[in-house]
Amino acid sequence: MATQDQTVTARVPREIRSQADIVLKQIDSSVTELINSAFTYVIKTGSLLDANSASCARYGKDGTRRFTAEERKRFEAFLEATSLPLAPRYAALDAKQIKAMRLAERYGA
Repeated sequence: MATQDQTVTARVPREIRSQADIVLKQIDSSVTELINSAFTYVIKTGSLLDANSASCARYGKDGTRRFTAEERKRFEAFLEATSLPLAPRYAALDAKQIKAMRLAERYGA
């Protein structure tokens, strides 16, 4: 037996809805996807997402992740530990120039 989707009706303050519509358009999403995501979150966590929580505070208004000082320090240490020194002949070049140079060396282009 096929299940039918349910329609959900909710009252949302006009300003919140307007702001959400702008963001949803920017991320190429819809109110339906937002509602489905919210229901899935509640099912998985057993709680509502608190926009004022510490985990939400890690994201800027543009959706980018903000790192704590400790996270940044650990990431910088990781990069230092896993990065190889750059050969002096590449020091003044950007990544595209280095790639072009290496391809030319390899394939004689």
